[in-house]
Amino acid sequence: MSGSKLHMLSESQGIPLAVAVSGANLHDSQVFKPLILAIPTIRSRRGPRRRRPVLLEARQKHL
Repeated sequence: MSGSKLHMLSESQGIPLAVAVSGANLHDSQVFKPLILAIPTIRSRRGPRRRRPVLLEARQKHL
């Protein structure tokens, strides 16, 4: 049986930052790093642009 999973990374208020689709037989941990790297650059008024979030909290939600 074939299928797919939708992975979404969002900020604390629920605004989506990155989305990916993978095969149902692929473990979630294999999609995690590419999803983090897909987060767009954070613009800042001062200093260099940050590429990665400062804090990360992982939750899994089944629909």
